[in-house]
Amino acid sequence: MLVSWWMKCPEKHPVEYGARAIYQMRSVPVQRKNRGNHTDYKTEIGLDFLRDRCSLHVDDGISRFPFIDWLNGKALRQLKKRLLDEGIPPNSDAVIEIHDGKYHLTASPNASYGYLYVNAWQE
Repeated sequence: MLVSWWMKCPEKHPVEYGARAIYQMRSVPVQRKNRGNHTDYKTEIGLDFLRDRCSLHVDDGISRFPFIDWLNGKALRQLKKRLLDEGIPPNSDAVIEIHDGKYHLTASPNASYGYLYVNAWQE
């Protein structure tokens, strides 16, 4: 069983991923036309995954590529959108869950004030 930075996957799975990412909510200035010198701000989510803070376990005979494609192409985009839409700050202990058929992801800042702990697995 893969041990992530904050929790274990519920049970053994053929593909398991765990990471501790640097998590930031940033206010970015947005210039609007016809607004004079007024500057609006929008919030962006910053997630930086460090190579030495990620782990991937794949059972023999299992291809990791469909899982990696799902994780990078779909799950992380959904995760960033949910963090933004739900307004989850880096000091929160909220848990986000994403389930997509045989693929699953859970993530939480775990009240760390700057990290996001991510677990993902394939059934």
